[in-house]
Amino acid sequence: MFWKILSMLFGKKKKKRPISATEIIKRGPKSGEYIEWSRNKRIRVFNPPFWGIHDIFVDSDLQHAVFCLKEDKSAFVFLGNSNCALNFTHFDPHQNKVETRILEEGQLLWQIYNDFVIYRGDLLPPTTEPYYWGKVIGTSPFNDKINEEWIIQNLKDLLAKNVS
Repeated sequence: MFWKILSMLFGKKKKKRPISATEIIKRGPKSGEYIEWSRNKRIRVFNPPFWGIHDIFVDSDLQHAVFCLKEDKSAFVFLGNSNCALNFTHFDPHQNKVETRILEEGQLLWQIYNDFVIYRGDLLPPTTEPYYWGKVIGTSPFNDKINEEWIIQNLKDLLAKNVS
């Protein structure tokens, strides 16, 4: 009992998630509003840790493209809809396609809010938490259509801006 009390007083405190499961449930009825909010936007997101800062592009047809750039200039681009990724492409540091894979249902799910993005799915690293989260750190208008040509050009542009 003594050790239990000590661990409660001085033990590691569990990090509090910035958006709780209760808050996510409360936002559920407004999901259509959040989807509409995301239309025609570039959404800059910080976290989860394995992606760091990444960009989500949403076009007028609600097609989503999530660009995750790596330090070695390789990249992963996930394409999907308002709820999930349908496929991804891995690019090498020279923007050549390494792999393209169609994803099964539930492998990568997302819920975009105006302040956070929630990520779930089997494609993500294992965790004891029920979900990963990212903080929306900026938005800007996006009026292009997401297609193969745009993906390659945007990847080059993003990598050029991230050159140190």
